[in-house]
Parts: sequence; C-alpha cells; structure tokens
Amino acid sequence: MIMGKRVKREVTGGMLASSVESQTAASVREALGCGEEPVEVHWTPRDKPPGHPDPGECPTTIEGMTALLAMDGKSLIGLGLGPWDGGLFLFPFSWYSSIPRGFPVEDMMGEIIPFEPGKTSRDRRYGCLCYGVRIGPPLDGDEVMP
Repeated sequence: MIMGKRVKREVTGGMLASSVESQTAASVREALGCGEEPVEVHWTPRDKPPGHPDPGECPTTIEGMTALLAMDGKSLIGLGLGPWDGGLFLFPFSWYSSIPRGFPVEDMMGEIIPFEPGKTSRDRRYGCLCYGVRIGPPLDGDEVMP
C-alpha cells in the first residue's frame, strides 16, 4: 500500500529477503530449512489474464454442474473456466458461493473432494479457484495449452 491506496504489483518473482530484513522471511526460511542461502520465489497474479472471458453464470445444482462434463474445452473457457493441464478446467473464483455442496471437484494435484462451502479452499490464481472439472486426460510432458 502506498499512501492508503492499493498499488497493483507487476513483479511476479524475486529473491526471498534475508532473516534480518524480514520476520516473515525468517519464518519462511526456517520452515524451508534453507538458512540464509539465496532463494528465488515466484507468485502468480490473482486476477484473470487479459483477454480471458468474464465468467458466466455458475450452475447451482449438481445436475447443472455435471452438465459441464459433457462440454468441450473451448466451451468451458467461454464460460470463464481456466484450462490447467489439458483436461482439468478450473472454476472462476466468482463461482465459489454458487458451487453446490457435495459436488465432486478435482484440484490441481488430481485429488477429488466433495465441495464444502466455507471449508473448501478459496485459493485463486489467474482469477480461478484451484479446482474444477476434468473433461480429458492431462497433456504429456511439456505440451502447452493453446
């Protein structure tokens, strides 16, 4: 914050401060067990990338959410879902309060859990939650989503 106003951070990485410079950095360094050696850090923007469609309306029933599984990737992107690995499409952050309780969601690590409002993570990257629906297999190796 600068003079009470939020400033958009353009930096997406850098070096972790030393323990002397920052108590938070000292805690991170202790948790990592890396001492004072140089540590490069990266983070991702919370907002959707420029050009990505605004999110559509979230289906509010399990049947409506299940219908997403029959859609192709282009249609899901058109609804504002974010492609992750070629088969997993992440829900827009704005859908969090509308996802039906108990709907099975898959996270970025491949774990499938029932959605529980207030309990399931609100973590977001590029405007998307860290879970969504899988409509196909992951891409192999270093392939990149179009």
